[in-house]
Amino acid sequence: MLLLSVVPAAWAQTDMEEFWTGIRKIHVSHADSAIAVSLEALRTKVRPDDHVNRSHAHYWIASCYLKMNQDSARRHSDLSLASAQRAGRPVLEAKALQLQGSIDNRDGEFAAALAHLEKGLAVLATERDTLPKEYHNVKELLLRGMSTSYNRMDKDSAAMVYALRAVSIAQRHGLDYAEMAGLVSISSLYHKMKKFDEAIGYAVQALKSSIRQNNESSTAKCHTNLAIFLMEQGRYAEAEEHQRKGLEISIRTQNFDSQTNSHLSLGLIMMETGRLDGAIEHFLQAERIVKEMGYELHLLDLLVNMSMAYNRKGMHREALAKAEELIGVATAKSRPDKLVRGYRMKFDALYGLGQYKEAVDWLERSVALADSIKATENEASLQELMVKFETEKKEEELRRITSEAEVKDLLIQKRNIQLMAGGAGAVALLVLGLLLFRSYRIRSEFELLDLKQRFYRAQINPHFLFNALGSVQGFFYDRTDPNKAAGYLSRLSKLMRQILENTFDNEVTLAEEVSLMENYLEIQKVRMSDRFDYAIEMEDDLGDIAIPSMITQPFLENAVEHGFKELTDRKGHISVRTEEQDGMLRIIIEDNGTGLADHAPKTDHRSRAMRITRERLQLLERTKGRKAHFTVTDNRSTGGVGVTVIIELPA
Repeated sequence: MLLLSVVPAAWAQTDMEEFWTGIRKIHVSHADSAIAVSLEALRTKVRPDDHVNRSHAHYWIASCYLKMNQDSARRHSDLSLASAQRAGRPVLEAKALQLQGSIDNRDGEFAAALAHLEKGLAVLATERDTLPKEYHNVKELLLRGMSTSYNRMDKDSAAMVYALRAVSIAQRHGLDYAEMAGLVSISSLYHKMKKFDEAIGYAVQALKSSIRQNNESSTAKCHTNLAIFLMEQGRYAEAEEHQRKGLEISIRTQNFDSQTNSHLSLGLIMMETGRLDGAIEHFLQAERIVKEMGYELHLLDLLVNMSMAYNRKGMHREALAKAEELIGVATAKSRPDKLVRGYRMKFDALYGLGQYKEAVDWLERSVALADSIKATENEASLQELMVKFETEKKEEELRRITSEAEVKDLLIQKRNIQLMAGGAGAVALLVLGLLLFRSYRIRSEFELLDLKQRFYRAQINPHFLFNALGSVQGFFYDRTDPNKAAGYLSRLSKLMRQILENTFDNEVTLAEEVSLMENYLEIQKVRMSDRFDYAIEMEDDLGDIAIPSMITQPFLENAVEHGFKELTDRKGHISVRTEEQDGMLRIIIEDNGTGLADHAPKTDHRSRAMRITRERLQLLERTKGRKAHFTVTDNRSTGGVGVTVIIELPA
């Protein structure tokens, strides 16, 4: 939390202008210096009640953190959004939501990014009567962000539509920088679609636009983009010329991010044209900047290229060192694709050193990991379908919101005409129309909530199903106990039937949920060779209470898969009990596992499961009008072991 000093008087506008100008200048050279200056300005130049400038300051700090620390970037974007809402400035609120969408895109959370960006457009629509230049600028950023999301989701057509809309707004309202950035996005999309002539054409337009604006930072980036496109067409001499121009500009302007890109690109050009000494020199320059500035996004690709260049040069020990560094970083960043490259680079280095047996071992590891990645394509396809469903749903919601806004405008116009006529009957008709419109909107919202509930319930971890089927296969191979295999398969079949039925039911009774819990835990017990046991206690008079279906499954899964994963000194145990108090049903799930450190949602699936459960309960609050939530407590904080989860629902 920031400690803000009291400012004795309102700061002059010129002071604030100087402050923002200084931040923008320092940002291009050193992000952490920009953050320090911004934080100091918050303490000394921005009053605690100046929510507008506080929103700006947190937005800029979050922007500086984007390449350094995503958690810090998200924290300050949240603070920017909160200040914008306190200030009652929809444009600032939409700008903060745009930044949150950018952070989601960098984290690979594309559905979440689209949700933030679409919400930003909806918030922005409330300012449609004023339309200042800032409004158009933020709208362009939101549309370009949506283009990025669709691009990363490989929905090239949708990405192109939003990129063209963003450029159209920029050109129509004289947003020069936004026009250039949009042209860069379009050229990149054409490049991805392998339409190289169009890609180069738009890249040239972007370069001309940046030169016309006398924007050296953008000009350097445009030279780099154009060089990459030319290089992929084998036009190395032209590519190198543009890349050197970009590097010269970025050195003059002290734009270290652009310098890194230029050194990387020049290194690749020289490596492809056989000038390995020059390639290694440029990679070393890029490495120095990356490690000094903390540019994590560049590090993995840089290490791959350095190891490759050293191997081609015959400097196999240096190549081995970079390959091992790549393996360490890729492991820490959970990047299996780069880990495969690291294993392959290590094979090349060891083979060059004549250590053939060890080299073959790393080659086998790379092949095994590549096969493992390929084996997850079915799960990735499932996730893509989920994202597609969520995206289409949100697009429909945005269309509905836009339609409502248009209907509202028409009703307002109608009301003005009727007021001029002065008829009491006309006023009554208007009220009736508004009531009908409100009734339609509420009905639509509840239909959407019901659709959300069904979608969330349909999401079950595919890994569990795959592992369970694997266990069945193992039983059949072990012919000493065929009855055990048949019983296990029967229980699994029952669980799958329960899950399918619950997908179409908004609610189940507590007794039905307990039955599902028992089936799930029995299957997990067998799959994990009885490494844990469980006990479920339910008072008889609570069995008929209706609750959201499968609401306990994510917590049971966390206990089994993560709480007991590293448990070696005792047998795992899960206790589930229910109680009613003050009109609320409490479901208490306790385990004796390794604690919250292992329960913490580190992986995408676990984080998504907790988020989905939280959203389900929020939807329940909206439909029931009563509180519904859950808490997760690490028992070690009170001298115990394991984790306690308490789910509170309306009884």
